[in-house]
Amino acid sequence: MSKHISLHHSFFRPFLIMVFTQTASFLAWAFPSFDVLRKGFDKYWDIFSYSSVMFLMAYLTTLFTCYFFYLLGNRSSGSSGFMSYGVSKLEIIVYYYVVLIFSLIGVSATIGKIVSVQGVDFFYVSLVTGQANNLKETLYDEYSIGLMSLRYACILLMPLLILKRFYYSKSYFDVLPILLLFSIVIISSRLALVFSVFLSIYIYTKYVSPIRFSLMKVFIVSFLGYFLLSALNYSRNFGYYDQKGMGFFAAGFSEIITYLGAPFQGAIYVFGRPEKNINLTNYPETTIEFVLNTNSAFMHKISDFGQLGYFYILFFLAFCSFYVGWANKRKYLCFQLVSGVIYYCFAEFWRVFLFDQGIVITLVVLSFLCGLVFCFFKLFCYRQNVFDT
Repeated sequence: MSKHISLHHSFFRPFLIMVFTQTASFLAWAFPSFDVLRKGFDKYWDIFSYSSVMFLMAYLTTLFTCYFFYLLGNRSSGSSGFMSYGVSKLEIIVYYYVVLIFSLIGVSATIGKIVSVQGVDFFYVSLVTGQANNLKETLYDEYSIGLMSLRYACILLMPLLILKRFYYSKSYFDVLPILLLFSIVIISSRLALVFSVFLSIYIYTKYVSPIRFSLMKVFIVSFLGYFLLSALNYSRNFGYYDQKGMGFFAAGFSEIITYLGAPFQGAIYVFGRPEKNINLTNYPETTIEFVLNTNSAFMHKISDFGQLGYFYILFFLAFCSFYVGWANKRKYLCFQLVSGVIYYCFAEFWRVFLFDQGIVITLVVLSFLCGLVFCFFKLFCYRQNVFDT
């Protein structure tokens, strides 16, 4: 029996990722609370109800759509001149420093906004008292799209840092992207950390090699990931879990169960009432906690558009599946960064519809902007032979 687990790039297929994440959501939904753990809802929705059957049919349709359009895009891409997955040092360096500059601008603007409103001491007080959510609330008070949106560029920094260290050079300054990413994770979103790790794995398996883990390493990495996410959760919600009498590890596990399981409850519920403007206040029979706002992509879009929301979802899934299939044989880094971003949207589909969200639009535009800058830079500087391309 093999004692190693390999993660190959072939795992990154829209339908495979969606099956994996939706299965995890179902298992978390079915996991018992033992009258101690937080589930995110109070009463199980009937798994044999009409809405559950409709959800199953709808989900199978989305999987077939993703499978069909991925194959269509992959077969239409051809192979001439695009089969090499190699990446040049020049390409890596240009992308890395372009994204680093945008990240510095975005993080500076974000911190500047909070400091201008609350002062420097507000950071320390919020963190040590387990109320880091106050930082996010301050950030989104009178929030507008602009320089602060560039903070999401930090998500692209980590995969580019990996390529830089593997193909070009290592430096003590490589700690800067890590600090930038964690500053954003603490201030506004744990999503940025998971997003960045996912994208890093995608780029690594695409350009470097499959990732091979021993069972011991899988256990250690899983525990460290659980510990880190629990720490971030505890820094935000210490007061809530303290009132519930839950310690650090119990709180972390409860948050994972809630995060994974509650969207399944929302998904099966919404197909029984495919109406506009569904919300947890008007429809308390879901028994989902009012504070939770990522309760399945289906609930989000059907609430926005009614039954047409399902076709809205199918359109995005079809288009994005076609793109990642088409881009699979494209060697340029911008295509692969965009594919990694889209794959993460598929990975999060069980709980939220990210495809049309600002964070994704920012990352997609920035990835193509890097490609454009690289083309111009190579056009004007290639003859100087500064880099070995």
